[in-house]
Amino acid sequence: MLTKTDIIEALKRYDYTKYSEEFYEYYLNEIKKSYEPTTQLKDNIKYLILWFLGKISEEKPEIFIKRVYVNNKKYYILKTTPNNDKAIDKALEDINIWAGLSFKNGHLTYNNFMKYANSLTKNSIVIPSFYVHIFNPEKYPIMNDKVWKVYTELVNKSVYINTKPALWNHYNQYINFCNYLHKTLGLSLRDIDKGLWVLGNDLKNKVKEEVQIENMQFTIKGIFEGE
Repeated sequence: MLTKTDIIEALKRYDYTKYSEEFYEYYLNEIKKSYEPTTQLKDNIKYLILWFLGKISEEKPEIFIKRVYVNNKKYYILKTTPNNDKAIDKALEDINIWAGLSFKNGHLTYNNFMKYANSLTKNSIVIPSFYVHIFNPEKYPIMNDKVWKVYTELVNKSVYINTKPALWNHYNQYINFCNYLHKTLGLSLRDIDKGLWVLGNDLKNKVKEEVQIENMQFTIKGIFEGE
């Protein structure tokens, strides 16, 4: 099981350049103050999802879609995939935002809001689960493919390059896991989020390296067998 030291040490390596905490907190707070699906709220949600997808840059890239300012600091918005664009468009539909606001204010249960979040995309539950997070970050952690690999390994299951969460039940398991870490380690849910992102990235790279070694060994074996 993970220790408090594991998370704290991982936090030292969190990529604050790619995933600006200032940017994240600013738009999260803007969403907290919102009461109806205004144009501004839709922009806030869009920027936050793009941040989650790693499409916000502090450094000026050669190609960017738009620049935005947070506390007089400049950020550049990068292009994402067509599938992600479609999911973002669904996230910005009034019916889904109204559901999110009702969920934020405690008028809609998690199970009922899940149905709206699930409509964003059928390709993955990663963006839908983040949609849940942005309306209630105090209770619902951020989940992605990397942190799911960490959880999968900790419950003694094999981790592969394509190991990823696919069901809402996976998110529910991850919520319980993060709550357990919060209670036993005494760390904030946000610190646990960031620490697991780093550890998940380490594990992803490890699995990728193992696959590359296996492929190389298979290729070399095939060369000699052919002689």
